[in-house]
Amino acid sequence: MNRFLTPTRPLGLVVFVAVVAGFGSLMGASSAFGTSKPPSGASGASFQGLGQMPGSSCGTQALGISGDGSVIVGAGCVSSGNNEAFRWTAAGGYQVLGDLGGGSSDARAASFDGSVVVGQSTDASGTPRAYRWTAAQGMVALPLLPAGALSNEADAVTDDGTMVAGGNAWWKTSGQTGNFGSCSDAQISLPMADLSADGSVAAGSGPHGTPFVNDFFHTYRSTPAGNCQDIDPVGNRNSDARGISADGQVIVGEMQVGGPYLAWTYRLGRGVPSGPGARPDRTAN
Repeated sequence: MNRFLTPTRPLGLVVFVAVVAGFGSLMGASSAFGTSKPPSGASGASFQGLGQMPGSSCGTQALGISGDGSVIVGAGCVSSGNNEAFRWTAAGGYQVLGDLGGGSSDARAASFDGSVVVGQSTDASGTPRAYRWTAAQGMVALPLLPAGALSNEADAVTDDGTMVAGGNAWWKTSGQTGNFGSCSDAQISLPMADLSADGSVAAGSGPHGTPFVNDFFHTYRSTPAGNCQDIDPVGNRNSDARGISADGQVIVGEMQVGGPYLAWTYRLGRGVPSGPGARPDRTAN
């Protein structure tokens, strides 16, 4: 699963992590913010700076975390101006994962125990490629899409690390590949933002309405078989998915209702996206 949102701003901040009592060992990590103290009544919870990734000269950012909370993944900006992917643990600190030969990479998601990391890297020809990393194999390019195709990236991975998704495509360690399909009113393939723990459900967004004529973006729920469903019944508003729960029952994201974007949640069997200004007026299948 992809448990962090993909950033929309350049790397310019030092990584931090919210540390709870169960991860007290993180309190000894390098802090970019000085000594942090738990707020009153927080029972040991605090924010802890992790410092810069080794070799980073212009910022380090966390983009994902393993399901058990033991591994953080992301990217650091290096002297060349490119990003390099990293994997961080409390015991080992930063581990730079390298790249596919093009000098740039980022890590976007990790398996439940953090042993599998996925993201995007450029190859020796400068072409962006999706990849899967393990300690045994290192960084391996995936055939999610033909090299150089739009959205050739890995954004999410199942808890066991055997299925990777990026854009509208998915790949399994068995060699199977496929896509999440298009809803009847979607004009292009729908990029999926996240996977449920077992990969049986994906959440994403794409255009809704007449092609290239004041398109709105809607939230979609789909499966590896391409069973796509538009879960936003309101035609003239924008909505998109940012994450999905482990069991695939809950999707979260943002939507626009004649003004600023608002947060919403969707629960299977309990209706469409709901939030400030939205009304759960239809039950999902």
